[in-house]
Amino acid sequence: RGRDMVYPILGVLLNAGVVGIAMSKVGQFRHSRQIQGPSMEAHEDLSDEDKHRWQRIQRAQINTVEWFSLTSPVFLGGALMSKKAFGAYGKYITRFLGVCSISNALYRYKYLQAYIDQADTRTKYFHEIEGIFWTALTVSITVCLDLIYKDLKCVVHAYKNRNT
Repeated sequence: RGRDMVYPILGVLLNAGVVGIAMSKVGQFRHSRQIQGPSMEAHEDLSDEDKHRWQRIQRAQINTVEWFSLTSPVFLGGALMSKKAFGAYGKYITRFLGVCSISNALYRYKYLQAYIDQADTRTKYFHEIEGIFWTALTVSITVCLDLIYKDLKCVVHAYKNRNT
């Protein structure tokens, strides 16, 4: 009982771990090629291959951070409000959003690896991530709309019964 939030929180923590991995990849490459921070540019004496790899690693990190900031409120917000919206059935929504969050972390990790190693192989993972996001967003918006509808019903009821 009461442990339903464990799933979405675990997913967000795993997503945070993927962000950490992305950041360490940037740090490792920067250190191995002696690229001085906070520079975003590779120095001139790097090979073209290393320059391209540096750009992919950086872009993969930036994408990972962007998606983390975008998805975390969707996974947690919908999960937090689902019991209020749907009562006892809300736990299933919380668990579903948890599965979405954990799956997102898995595909973000695969996307990160693909982007760094061979950028043209990342598309299939992006489509999985995108599907998870839109599904979770739709569920979370539905949760919010249900609560807004209930609030409006209460206001209308109170307005109609104010003089009786």
